[in-house]
Amino acid sequence: MNQERLCELAKKYSVTSTQDFSFEIAGANGPFVRDSSGKRYYDFHSMVGTANFGHNHPQIRKAVRCFVREYGVFHIAGNDYPHKWMVELMQKLRYVTPINFGKKVFLSNSGTEAVEAALKVVMDYHFRNDPKRTIVLVFRGAFHGRTLGALALNASKEVHRRGFFQSGPPLKIIHLSFPDINTDADPLAELKDVPLEKVAAIVFEIVQGEGGINTADPERMAALLNFLRSVGVLIVPDEIQTGMYRTGTLFACEQYGIEPDIICLGKSLGGGLPIGATVIEEGLDFQERGRHSNTFGGNPLICVAASQAIEVALNLNKTKLERNIRVLSEFAPEGLGMMRRKRFESVEARNAYMAKALEKGVLLIGSGEKNVRFMPPVNIENSLLSEAIDILRTCD
Repeated sequence: MNQERLCELAKKYSVTSTQDFSFEIAGANGPFVRDSSGKRYYDFHSMVGTANFGHNHPQIRKAVRCFVREYGVFHIAGNDYPHKWMVELMQKLRYVTPINFGKKVFLSNSGTEAVEAALKVVMDYHFRNDPKRTIVLVFRGAFHGRTLGALALNASKEVHRRGFFQSGPPLKIIHLSFPDINTDADPLAELKDVPLEKVAAIVFEIVQGEGGINTADPERMAALLNFLRSVGVLIVPDEIQTGMYRTGTLFACEQYGIEPDIICLGKSLGGGLPIGATVIEEGLDFQERGRHSNTFGGNPLICVAASQAIEVALNLNKTKLERNIRVLSEFAPEGLGMMRRKRFESVEARNAYMAKALEKGVLLIGSGEKNVRFMPPVNIENSLLSEAIDILRTCD
């Protein structure tokens, strides 16, 4: 089947989503993807942040091959039966995540499911301890996933719906201004009209990925979070896209001095395979079996890949990373680490820039309304990064 016919059928069969039907991706390796004609493209968004260490990383690929060769392909529901690969991954997540208390881990299939688990932990904890806390604070420009409402449909077991879960999340969402480094927005000042005794948690990104690569001011973010913690609000950073060295440290909150109560992970944690993880302070844990679970969380093969992805992260060449950050930031000053942007005056101008880059062999993706995000693999060879940037300079 040729590329044109495949794209035609993909468009015919696929539910309307975010797909680009202009070409077919047929393979990937390192910082590159290729189409079925053999044309090679720099993957300059790392498949929306899922390939921070490049595609087909040899260490991760070797671990997956060894597992399949020895054990085959099978599934153990890790949230029903423990197994060694899941325990190994949870041990590593407990070690690397910046929660300064005892920790527990819930494994799932995606970042949005990691956020769902975090919200259920928040709701259940406050239902038991302070049920008037039903407000969750988020920032304008936030993106935390695409799931909606499945809990409200459940009618099989009472444990699934009791209390705050009775008819789906009865949370009230209050949006605050994001403390962007390019604005003087002060979300702390906006809390004067918020009944703080009813606030359960704040869920936030330090760099808003889908929202436009908006970067938080460290001082204003710290002031807000320190105040909220002092009045009993749970701190829940979403590090699904910013984690795994995307912003220059293993997690962005390390640069901001943030101590989470819950942290949401996904994307590059899987090393190319789908995963979500919610790490919580152990005192927040569910007190009843069956309040939350899933089917594919803790799949053995995916646990092996994620464990190796953490090893790759811990052994990352920091000198190369710092050099890459310097080169990328000279080209695109706005952003943090290897998560940067270019702003355009219109959607049309942005799209034309992306189309020209694609034609010349650099794959880009939009962010916000009029921005492009630049997120190449954090371990890309410096010469290749410079070569891709030289191509992008010709696309204006």
